[in-house]
Amino acid sequence: MLKLFYGREDMEKERFLFDEIQRSLLRLREQGGAGRILLLVPDQFTLQAERSAFKHLNSSGILELEILSPNRLKSLVLQEVGGAARPVVDKNGRQILLSKVLRGAELQVFRGLEQNIHFLELCNDSISQMKQYGVRPEDLEKSLQTLEQNSLLARKLNDLLIVYKRYEEAGGDYLDSEDLQELFFEALPRSARVAESLCWVWGFDSFAPQSMRLMRGLLLHSRGLRVLLNGTPKPAAPGEEEIFSLTARVTELFQEMAREAGQEHSLQAVPPEYERREQAPALRYLEANLYRSAAEAYSGDASPLAFCRAGSPEAEAESAAAEILRLVREQGLRYREIGVICNDLAERGRVIQRVFREYGI
Repeated sequence: MLKLFYGREDMEKERFLFDEIQRSLLRLREQGGAGRILLLVPDQFTLQAERSAFKHLNSSGILELEILSPNRLKSLVLQEVGGAARPVVDKNGRQILLSKVLRGAELQVFRGLEQNIHFLELCNDSISQMKQYGVRPEDLEKSLQTLEQNSLLARKLNDLLIVYKRYEEAGGDYLDSEDLQELFFEALPRSARVAESLCWVWGFDSFAPQSMRLMRGLLLHSRGLRVLLNGTPKPAAPGEEEIFSLTARVTELFQEMAREAGQEHSLQAVPPEYERREQAPALRYLEANLYRSAAEAYSGDASPLAFCRAGSPEAEAESAAAEILRLVREQGLRYREIGVICNDLAERGRVIQRVFREYGI
């Protein structure tokens, strides 16, 4: 059975998740049979998820809970069932292979860039994306036939086709992470690890077609699938439809998948008892009204919020550094209790790092 849970940022979804997992673990222990909880999180989130598990479950060791990324799950299933005899190359290995196979390639639009590091990275990412969405060289050839000959788009697509074909021909002795998926999907129905597990999915905002294929496999071959989504598929006020459209679309994908698989499914909101009651009222108001088209004016205490107008990224970083030092020196906060959120780390990250170093942070 598929159960979908959702909650906005004013809900403690992490605490809800581990409360649900703890209840499931207690039921497993009472039953005394084989079984485990499998928590699937993004690749870069496994360590934090394990820390959160120890914190909320109040335990220094949990045998029945396994926290894995999708790639790690694939590796474990293939080790259990077999099928990954060829060497596996990661993103860096694929880039080295691309550098080798593109020597002497007769490209048109990208001629002369065959060994350019940025072009190789672009090709690497493009091949990864195409494989995740099930696009093969034959599909590119079909698309080429629909384009105007000698147009810029057609020539670019032809270059990409040449790169893709050369990579596939040279990579016959290897498996990359995307090719590994096909072996994994063949092995998944025979995995005892998956069959004994109740699966939870947490931390994902969107799902590519291959990711949905994994979700379907877990739904069909495990003890059940539980998915915790960010946001809400049911906006509470006009103006919020766009910001929560991704959550609504993901919800529809899962419900459609369950119907096609002939599985029961349900959709539930995180219960009200998990509301962040310690959050400042001004922040709760912003979370609820920031994107509403007709929000009422806030009349409460707005002191937890402070806005700063800066003339440059350097001045912005200096203002943040000065405020951090004030909080540490005058209010007794620790550095680990302060966070800096930036939506442009590629550019501003270097500025922040340099300025914070000058301020001794």
